[in-house]
Amino acid sequence: MTTNFYAIAVYTVFVLVFMPSIIAYMASLGGVQFVKAGKVDDFCLRYALVTHANMKKIRVAGIEVDVSALLMYLVHGNSMSQFGVRNGQRVFVEKISNGMRNGITTHPMLMFNIVGMGKWQSQYKLRKFISYIEMGTPNWDEVYESNKEYITALTRDAFVAAMQRKQVKVDLEHERHILSVTYNEHSRALEYSLHPVSSLFGVVKYAA
Repeated sequence: MTTNFYAIAVYTVFVLVFMPSIIAYMASLGGVQFVKAGKVDDFCLRYALVTHANMKKIRVAGIEVDVSALLMYLVHGNSMSQFGVRNGQRVFVEKISNGMRNGITTHPMLMFNIVGMGKWQSQYKLRKFISYIEMGTPNWDEVYESNKEYITALTRDAFVAAMQRKQVKVDLEHERHILSVTYNEHSRALEYSLHPVSSLFGVVKYAA
């Protein structure tokens, strides 16, 4: 019994500690990185082995599009399903320059860096842009009024209360943030969150 217990313990340690790193390394040789479309703490390896890992062209609404200058990622999760992007799809991302991080004028799907994630797990997450939140103490009533077309899941009071809870967890005093929306697969509801502009990685241009 002791031998069996030891064997199980060794196997468990190997699976939990070494196997993810081995898989990630093997996949990095010819794989595509995952981007999380869901809760940040949901488990997701960094790489996936897929066919057509170097797609140069795709068809969008029947039209051939050149994506050779874009970065391809594989979506893990359904938090963007309300916006037309689902688990298992590929997204083609334009990496954003430092100078353009503060210049978004439409409402695209964005890709953010995940801070502090283990190197063998996915380093990115998807969110839908709503607006910028300036440094200082936001007036959430005004934010709601300016963006109520895109804040459809909460009443004004519920939104204000939710954002007041969230703002204590971020550094609004020293950095401009982005207000975004995502679909929570567990609660089956749209949720709103804040992300520092410096964590913005790129803009999703196409999904296929």
